Amino acid sequence: MGSITAVAFSEDNQFIATGSHIGIVRIWGAISGQEWRCLEDHQTAVESLSFSPDSKLLASGGRDKKIRLWDVTSGKFQQILEGHQDWVTALIFDKNADHLASASAINDKDICIWSLAQRQKPQKLKGDSNSIQAIAFCPDERYLISAASDNTIRLWDRETGEEIKQMQQHSNWVYSLACSKDGRWVAIAYSDGIIHLWDIIKQREINCLEGHESVISSLAFCPDNQHLVSGSWDGTVRVWDIHTRKCKRILQGHQNWVSSVAVSPNGEWVASGSWDKTVCLWEITNSWPNFKGSKPTRILQGHLEDIEGVAFSPDNQLIASCSNDKTIKIWEVASGQQVQQLEGHKYSVEDIVFSPDGQFIASVSRDKTVRVWHIISGKEIHRFQGHTNYVNCVAFSLEGRYLASGGKDKMIAIWDLVSGELTQLIQGHTNYINSLAFTGDGSFLVSGDNDGVVRLWKLELGKLE
Repeated sequence: MGSITAVAFSEDNQFIATGSHIGIVRIWGAISGQEWRCLEDHQTAVESLSFSPDSKLLASGGRDKKIRLWDVTSGKFQQILEGHQDWVTALIFDKNADHLASASAINDKDICIWSLAQRQKPQKLKGDSNSIQAIAFCPDERYLISAASDNTIRLWDRETGEEIKQMQQHSNWVYSLACSKDGRWVAIAYSDGIIHLWDIIKQREINCLEGHESVISSLAFCPDNQHLVSGSWDGTVRVWDIHTRKCKRILQGHQNWVSSVAVSPNGEWVASGSWDKTVCLWEITNSWPNFKGSKPTRILQGHLEDIEGVAFSPDNQLIASCSNDKTIKIWEVASGQQVQQLEGHKYSVEDIVFSPDGQFIASVSRDKTVRVWHIISGKEIHRFQGHTNYVNCVAFSLEGRYLASGGKDKMIAIWDLVSGELTQLIQGHTNYINSLAFTGDGSFLVSGDNDGVVRLWKLELGKLE
């Protein structure tokens, strides 16, 4: 099949299109997961895909500098558009599917607007200084927005072709991301202290949550998929209503940066870890976002250095924490007592996660290893080595067989816990990876890096299509 290089959802949510590095476009039934059409015409990798608003047409752009239009129902080739001088990196239809906008890589830098009925030469918008990564029509379709690889956002007048406004994003590292349990939402925290909420199905941003006064280090969705918890270097934990964009509660209990937050699977507890070496537990009463007082219900102390991560067990009984002191501690939620300590990493433990069955914990470290521990015995049962630099983040697949890890070597590794082997090494990021999350249905892996780039990977049986 080849590695996936582009993904798009149809507007009616019936189809998913994928493009591969060998030039093949496939259309899949979103519900059945079955292949609907296989479209073979691009000579090189497919870089961009876009469905028309009525879901009848699919546009594909490739490294061969060409755009192809396809009939979704029949799979028949409709039209080819030529005019770009480099890879076609972005595509978008207008609301009536009369026009298609396309953007290209650094040796071209033009945005083209094609009239699909008249088949004339495209209108060209010039002025970007770097490879254009994304384009979108404004709701009234008079304006077009482009985003380039130098983090510049430009607003264009569609009629005149003139640039109206330029916006430069200065603080753009992705510090954290989280997926809702229903697989619908992705929350992304950048270094500017703003949370961006994306709709996975429609693949667009729907809300921004503002209120933190510093970098947001960690995010966690609540089980109701309606609330989001964030932890920040400003020392606070905040609870948000993702639809109203309002901060419902501010939880204060730490004396230093909050490095990690977690929500128990039953939604009854929020945990936060901090550089003040403590874990705070807040108990929730009745329903979100009602807490028992503004102070932590319990404060867990015992780590000798900064805490980097916290995680709840699937049965809500345990909370785990990892630290720069090279240890992982496991605590009872009900009593706050430490019940286990896992030791073996040679350097700081950066992230931890429980397996879905609650029997194991996976950890990653600056010692470049990924380790899996049996909780009751405290024994290390797997030690995966393959990363060439710090490993920063880790996530279990939904069924618990696969483990994803990412780090400073810019790679995502997929490990098979049954065979004990590395099954996939995913390349694509150009800066180090600091966030990983599987969507709630296990179909996608989301990754974020220090360039501010968030990638969505389509997974099947632990392997990229």
